[in-house]
Amino acid sequence: MKRLGSPVEMMLLGAAVMVIALLLGRDTQGQALFYVGTAVALAGGVWWLVRGHIAEHRRKQGGG
Repeated sequence: MKRLGSPVEMMLLGAAVMVIALLLGRDTQGQALFYVGTAVALAGGVWWLVRGHIAEHRRKQGGG
């Protein structure tokens, strides 16, 4: 399986898609693309937070 990429890359990709959607305008296609970009950026942000939480939990487990 291919590596998905880093959470930061996902957030940047989502932001880029949102900017492209804003440039397309507020028609149906632009609005749908904006929602896709928002979803990708949010998924990257959630992944980043979860990954940090898991790493912190592992540090606490190993340190005690």
